[in-house]
Amino acid sequence: MNTAARRIALVLVALLIVAVPPIEGSSSGKHSQAASGCNCHYNNANGMSATHNFTATYMPGIIYSVGIDLNGGSQSFNGGFNVVVDKGTLMNPGPGVQINSPTSDSATHTSRGQLGWNFEWMAPNAGSGAVTVEIAVLQADANNANSGDSWDRITVTIPEFTPPPPANDPPEASNVAITPSPEARTDADLSLAYVYSDNESDPESGTTIQWYVDGTINTAHNGKSTIASTSTQPGQKWKAEVTPNDGTDAGQPVMSNEITIIDIDSDNDGVLDGQDAFPNDPNEDTDSDGDGVGDNGDWAPNDSSESADADGDGVGDNADAFPNDASESVDSDGDGIGDNADAYPNNANESIDSDGDGIGDA
Repeated sequence: MNTAARRIALVLVALLIVAVPPIEGSSSGKHSQAASGCNCHYNNANGMSATHNFTATYMPGIIYSVGIDLNGGSQSFNGGFNVVVDKGTLMNPGPGVQINSPTSDSATHTSRGQLGWNFEWMAPNAGSGAVTVEIAVLQADANNANSGDSWDRITVTIPEFTPPPPANDPPEASNVAITPSPEARTDADLSLAYVYSDNESDPESGTTIQWYVDGTINTAHNGKSTIASTSTQPGQKWKAEVTPNDGTDAGQPVMSNEITIIDIDSDNDGVLDGQDAFPNDPNEDTDSDGDGVGDNGDWAPNDSSESADADGDGVGDNADAFPNDASESVDSDGDGIGDNADAYPNNANESIDSDGDGIGDA
């Protein structure tokens, strides 16, 4: 072959070499491909899987160090990767890593002779919500063919960290006191007062009040701050328990002072109201027969059917047919004339025998 022909042949060979693409054409990295994976190579041959250390949740604006690696696969140390984030900024690439510009949302390798890559990711601003990260990792066996290669891709979701609400301090009740104290007359209302306080200035909501009478809870008075005098009895001991609440948490229950209900003598007759059948009448304090008339003013204190004898004839008014006539008390025949004056007390048609002949005038 002459020199000219040889030169032409060499040129043609060179052109063919240039025209044929390299079999591993992404050895210098490829951006924004992680979502579709390294689909020019066999998928997941040799059981290889991608690994990462992206944070489980992110704090807005924080810079995180990220490592991309793989498990399994062949013994080859040739590989590549691509990571794409939809929020935040990739930055500070480590050895063998490049980041796209200006979006800085994709990181990939710069050469194939490396497994394991590092870079930093700055989390997005507050309120950005969950971040989606696409990761693709390739391990090549460097045989200049796609056989024997393996790759894996994963999608990672990183939620924004939501700080828990601040702890709520339960409220407190203090100066829990009942007045009057230490004794209350039976004609006095009981008043409960206390001081509510809360470290966060939460308003009072749902505070409970329970009243105790002689050591036992009286549910009929739950929630009351005032007990009417008509609800108390002499000798009883009253106290109250307050459990403050701010609508979220209840504080510690606080017990009040204990007061004793004392009897009084309203009519000043020397007999306490609790023993006085007529607490507002100084002339009476007993009703032996329970007829509503005090013994002092009762003509028959032990007879509940009688209390007066208006005509003083010894017959009670209720049983006296003539309560205002001391000479009469009975009208046997019901003719309106007392038996003492009736000539015929058992004959309602006769009452007078003027001539004394034994025959009634009628």
